[in-house]
Order: sequence, then C-alpha cells, then structure tokens
Amino acid sequence: MPELNLVNAVTAVHRIAKSRDARTVFGFRMLDLLGRVACDPDCSPQVLSNSAWSCARFQVHVAPLLDAIAVSSLSKIAEFSTQQLANTLWSFATLRYEHKPLMKASSSAAIARSLECTPRHLGNTAWAFAVLESSHDPLMAAIASAALSRRAELNPQGIANMLWAFATCRWRDGPLLQAISEQSIYLNSKFKPQELANSLWAFATLSFCDFPLLDSMAEASMRRIYEFVPQDHSNTAWAFATVSYAYSPLLDSIAAAAIKPISQFQPQHLVNTVWSFAHLRKVDAPLLDAIASEALQKMSQILPHALASTAWAFARLACHHVPLFDAIAARAINTLGSKRGHGQIAERNVGMMLWAFSTLPDLTLASKLLQASRAAGQRLDGLSLSGMFMAFQQRHMHQHCAALVQANLAKGSMFAVAASMSAARLAESGDATGALELLLSAATGGLNAASQQVWIACGGCVKSMPPCSDDRFPGLGEPYAKELRLLQHVLTTAERGNVESVCAAVESFGEGMLPGTSRWLKVAGGQKAKVLVDAANQAPMGGVVVEVGTYIGYSAAKFARTRAARTAGGNCASPSCPSVVTIEVDLAHAVIAHNLLIFAGVAHMVEVLVGHSEEVLPWLASRMQEHRDGRSIVDLLFLDQRGSRYSADLAVLEHAGSLKDGAKVVADNVLKPGAPLFLWHVSRGGRFSTEVRSLAEFAMAEVEDWMTVSTYSRNFEAEDDETPSPVPMEILMLEWKAEQMRAKTHQPDHGGSGVGFSEWAEFAEEMRVGMQLAGLASGVARLGRDEHAVSSHVVSDKCEQ
Repeated sequence: MPELNLVNAVTAVHRIAKSRDARTVFGFRMLDLLGRVACDPDCSPQVLSNSAWSCARFQVHVAPLLDAIAVSSLSKIAEFSTQQLANTLWSFATLRYEHKPLMKASSSAAIARSLECTPRHLGNTAWAFAVLESSHDPLMAAIASAALSRRAELNPQGIANMLWAFATCRWRDGPLLQAISEQSIYLNSKFKPQELANSLWAFATLSFCDFPLLDSMAEASMRRIYEFVPQDHSNTAWAFATVSYAYSPLLDSIAAAAIKPISQFQPQHLVNTVWSFAHLRKVDAPLLDAIASEALQKMSQILPHALASTAWAFARLACHHVPLFDAIAARAINTLGSKRGHGQIAERNVGMMLWAFSTLPDLTLASKLLQASRAAGQRLDGLSLSGMFMAFQQRHMHQHCAALVQANLAKGSMFAVAASMSAARLAESGDATGALELLLSAATGGLNAASQQVWIACGGCVKSMPPCSDDRFPGLGEPYAKELRLLQHVLTTAERGNVESVCAAVESFGEGMLPGTSRWLKVAGGQKAKVLVDAANQAPMGGVVVEVGTYIGYSAAKFARTRAARTAGGNCASPSCPSVVTIEVDLAHAVIAHNLLIFAGVAHMVEVLVGHSEEVLPWLASRMQEHRDGRSIVDLLFLDQRGSRYSADLAVLEHAGSLKDGAKVVADNVLKPGAPLFLWHVSRGGRFSTEVRSLAEFAMAEVEDWMTVSTYSRNFEAEDDETPSPVPMEILMLEWKAEQMRAKTHQPDHGGSGVGFSEWAEFAEEMRVGMQLAGLASGVARLGRDEHAVSSHVVSDKCEQ
C-alpha cells in the first residue's frame, strides 16, 4: 500500500475490518500501519476512532498499539464527535483494555455532550464503562437523563445494551426504567431472543417489576423460544424468579424448549434454571430429569455455591434424585475435607445442602455433611441447622434433637442457653435422668436460670444444683447477640415464673436499648400485645393457639398465660397436649425462646416446632387431625413471620379444616413491611370478617403499622358458580414492594445498613396510600403522633372499590 496515504490506508483497513473474514486477513503490515497512524500527531479523531474500531474487529490485543491510540486520542478528545467517542470506547471495551486516563477524559467529554448523543451512542458508552468496570456515577446520571429525553428513539438493541450496562453497574434510575419499560412493550415484537433475555435479566437485577412489561416480554419470548440459546433460557427463567412472577405458560415453554439443547448448557445455566423453577414452585419432571443427568456429567465444573443451589432446588420441588444428591454430597464433603478446598464452601451453602438432604427419608447424607462441616471448623447458624432439627423432631428423635443443639450451638454465650433447651427436650420426652446428666456435664461451662428450673422440674436436688452464670453478657459481635442480650436482660431483671414480668422485661429491652441502632425487635409489644390478649380472650376454647413466627417467645408466653387464666387449670397443658403451638424457622431463635418460656414458667403449655411454615404447617395440620379424629382444633392463629407467607399459611389450615368456627386469625405487620395479598384475601367477605387496626409499631412511636383480627366462619357457603377472583395487579405490585423492603431488613446480617426508623415511617405511609388506592381498608384513620392512639376499621362484606 505504498501509494496510499495514512488516512486512505486506515479507511481501507476499516472496510476490511467490516468484512466477515476480518480476522483471517489481518497481518503484520496492517499492524504496522495502525501503529504508524496512532503515532502520527496530525491524524484526525475519525482516523483514531477507525483505528481503534479495526483493532477491536481484528481482536488486536497489542498493548503498545492501544496505548498509542489512547494517548493520541487524549490530545484530541475535545474534537471527537459523539459517534467517534462512543465507537472508541466500544472498541477498548470489546478488547477488555482499560486505559484509565482515556476513560476519565472520555467520561468528562461524554457528560458535556450527552444531550447530543443518539440513544445508540449513549448505550454503547454505558456498555463500555460497564464492561471495563469503570462505572462513573455522574456519567451514568448524564446518560440516563439524555436517554430519557430521547426514549422514543430507543430500539431493542439500544434498550438491551443500556439496560445491561445499568444493571452491571447497579445504577438504578426509576423514571428511565419506567420509560424503557413502556418502549419495550411497544417494540416487543421486534426484540431478538438475546435482547429479550438480557433486558429481562437487567430489569430483574435492578429490582424493577412491572407486570404489563413482564407479560409483554413473556409473550414475545414464547414466540421465539426455540431460537433461544441456553443462556437466554437461563436468564429469562432467572428474571421471572427474581421478581417472583410465575408466568406458567412461559415456564412451560422454557421447559419444553430447553430439554433438547440441555447438553449445551453451561453448569451455571443449569443451576440458574433449576433454581428459578424451584423458587417459582414450578415442577416439570422431564426438565428436572434432563438437568439432573447433565449436572451429573458436569459435576466437577459446578462451583460450590452452585452445588448448594442445585440441592436446594431439587429438594424444594420434592424431586429427590438420589444419584444427584449422592454426587453433590460426595463433592461437598471432599471439598470440605481437603486443604485446597477449605473455605470454598460457605457455611450458608452447607446449610442449604443440609436442609436439602434432611428432606430425604434417610438422613445419612445430612449427618455426613454436618460431620464434615464441623471437622472443617465451620459453625453453622440456626437457619442452617433447622432442617435437620425439624427432621429429627417430626420423627420424635428427641435424643438426636438434643445432641444436634449441643454439638452445634452450645458455644460462647449460647452454651448455657443450648444446655437448658436440650435438657428440657429430654425431660419432655420422659428422660428426666438424661436431662439431669446433660446439665451436670454442661455445668463446667456455666448454666443459667432456665437451666436451674429444668433441674428442679426433673427432680434434681436443690443443694446439688449447678450454679448460675447469668453475669456473662454476650458481645455485640457474637452470633445472635441481640437475642442473647435480650434473654440475659430477662433472666437478670424479671421475676422467675411471672409471665407479665418476663414480657415487661422484653419490652423494656426493646424500648430502652434498641432505638437509634437501626435494629428492630420484632415482637408484638405495647398496644399490639393488647390486641393479641383481646383476641385470645375472644377466641373459642378447647383447642390450641397456633403461632407462626416464635422469635424469642414473647407472644407465645402471652398466649399461654391468657389461656391458663381462661381455663383456670381445666385445660390439658402438657408436651403431648399443648395449649399453644408455635413455629420458628431459626433453630437458634427457638432455643432462646424455649429458655424464655422455661423461665416464665409456661414451657409445659407451649410446643416449639422448628422449620419453615410451608413444611411444618401441613405436617402439623395432619397431626392435629389424627389426634382429634378429624375435628377442627385451632382456636386462634397468629401470623407473625414473613408477610408474603400469610395467605399460603392460612390456606393450609383452612383447606385442612383445622380452623374452628369462630376462630380468630390475627396478623401483625400488615402495613409494614406489609401483607397486601393476605389483607385482600381476608377483606373480601366470604368466610372471614376482618377488622383492621392502626397502631404504633412497638418501640417505634412515629411508625404506623396495621394488625388485622379476622373471625372465621365455617358455615359460609359459596355460590356454586363462584370462581376465585384473580388477584388485582396493584395488589401483586404492593406485595412485591413489601418483599423488597422485607429483604432490606435482613441486610445487617450480610454487612448492609438495614432500614432506619425514618425510612420505616416513609415506607409505611407509601404502603398505606397504595393499599387504600387498591381498595383495602380505606376507612382506617391515620395514626396520630400519640403512640397509644389506636384506630380501627371493620371491613364489610366486600373489599371497598
């Protein structure tokens, strides 16, 4: 090319780069030419941009050449057009080559000229910074603002690129996402498969949920489902699972289309797909078999955390694929036992696998995994251990329950707490001797006041009773420090055997020690406690109170005392026939609650069941039916766990016929974080007559919350042609918002900041407005600033419209 000048030469190279055979024709002379161009001080921005673009197309990863292009571009950055700037950034990002000075200068130039950029250039710029992990907040804000002003010009490729970039950078701009959502619905038939999948992935990653958008994108995806590659299937399923939207026709389409190319799925695609189906409770046996077979083939390539997700998913779908579970267990145990694998499997992942293996009829895999975890020096938390404890509890394996608690939780400030609960479990099963022996062996590590009560109840000699060590206050960094400090406060300040004194100590801890810490003591104290006691006094008698969400045992103690006062000793109250049954998902919380109940003197009236409500309630309903010859037994149901479970948990007992006529159903935190789906269910008349009560959240006088008290009628007869009404879209959206807030409350457990009191107040107001706009409890007056103020509203036969 000696007769060509540099500009013409680069133009020729640029055209060659556009050809399909670009990589095969590139040679040393072209490399030399591009190098000469980059060093020419007179070359124009167009030439530099074309040179960079050609390098990207030719996949030229030559650092000196790229540095030379970057340096020359820096000196002329102000002369670059928006297209030239976007193309240059795209080129460096495609080559995964970050030149920090060029990125900094380009960011400033792009911000200054963002309103001149086309949506395509904006998308390419955002994409480049995202790929190079060089996110710059002012730049992203400028791109978002400019894109919003030109949203009507966005095409599917631009939408997908921009969304991917914002999601990768975790940059969320609500107005822009809403605008892109509307444009995506308008253009849905023009999206290519990858654009559909990537856009859905990005929306979900940015926690943007819009049901009309999801419906539209689902329909577009189904039309092109057989054009999807494995990652498209995986990303689409993951997106719908992440926003908890079970669009069944789409899931059916994914299942049908994914089986044939299943061998092309990467390990992570397999895991994400099965996790998504499990999260949405979608069982498709052929797909599960295909994924299990392929996962076995690629077992050595599956990352440790993905092993846990796979085991959890198959167990949640009740698909106990024995060869797969055996292979996962073997891989996990080998990894835990090897020096190279030490630390590769996080404790929470071991907990997920432990729960999965505990759903098997044979607990051998669970036992071996737990042993390997302990040998590796891990300390599993109560959530991780709850599945195995539940399996032992439901099999009446009391010795195993006690041994599990002692071996895994009896450490630090939990030592005496664990010993008390373990001894009590043995005593309740009739093994008083074993309980005393356990307390004696644990005495050297220190016992507490609850331990002494178990000692006395088991017939131990007062003179030889091991001494108390209640003076050890848990450190703030200790696992379950808040709950352990609360228990210690109760044991050292309350009167033994006095429920009112114990509950008052719990409330004083919440009111005096937590405000200002962004820590929320989730007990129904203050005015909420009065609602509970009133409901318990109005409920039928002769059956049981069922509580879902024990936490530290505060409300269970309240219920036990109220029931005892009403029966005056006439009601059966023993471990085999309790008056209160309470369910707690976290074994450590259950252990602490058991200690509080022992100290309060009501442990003999309360049965604490461990496990998730969706697993425990069906088992409990079946047991109650057997013990009462099919007669209804539940006098009162108190829902105080995750609000998104309220409707499903109520439905279990309702469909099993467990609720008595006139039974009370009380729900807490209906406004914050919120239970809109549940409120919609019990506010539509039918079998439930519901009162909504507005009151101050316990220990948050400025924060409003709602409790509901519903009365169940067994005599209601639905019309023969009456079909279940579909849940309104606005209710589903409120339910999703409540879940997002609920997830945020757990962030302190994972290094996040959680939710402050002022944020709670703002969210409660947002939920109030949203629920009343949706026709829920529109007659409930707004709570005043007086923390003792209570407002109530009785919902009529039908939800207000």
